[in-house]
Amino acid sequence: MRNVKICIKLYGKQAPNQLVIPIMEMMFHRDFRVRQSSSILMYQLVKELENDIIKSQPKYVTQETKNEILSSMFVLKYDIIERVATQAAQIWKNIIENQLKVLKAIMPILVKQVFDLLQSDQLELEEMGLNCIRGICEKFGEKFIIEIIDIFENYMERATSLA
Repeated sequence: MRNVKICIKLYGKQAPNQLVIPIMEMMFHRDFRVRQSSSILMYQLVKELENDIIKSQPKYVTQETKNEILSSMFVLKYDIIERVATQAAQIWKNIIENQLKVLKAIMPILVKQVFDLLQSDQLELEEMGLNCIRGICEKFGEKFIIEIIDIFENYMERATSLA
């Protein structure tokens, strides 16, 4: 972790995508310690990029990468390991001001990540995906549920047509 922190300091602004991709992959690792460390590293990268991730037009990363980062941080709030969930929730609060606006922007990517988690062979990751959908439904109800169902239907159609 210490080595990655050094890489973030040295190369965060020059090559953020080369740091984002491996950190994001580790955010959904089967080991909760790796998920927890990855969320810390992602937060450090966001801070190194001068909070570029929360700006409407990021200059260091693409809009899609920005949405993937935010979506991953949101999903980690629903980890079944309380330490990971608490830490991710705190990071989310630190970087997001208008949660509803951000969720509207990241909803397609968020649902795709949840869909992927639900197909995981790791029970903890499946539970995280289910908890995320439950949390969105409980907190936001009808604001997002119809959109989530539509996106899920599209993924289900694609999955069944490929099978």
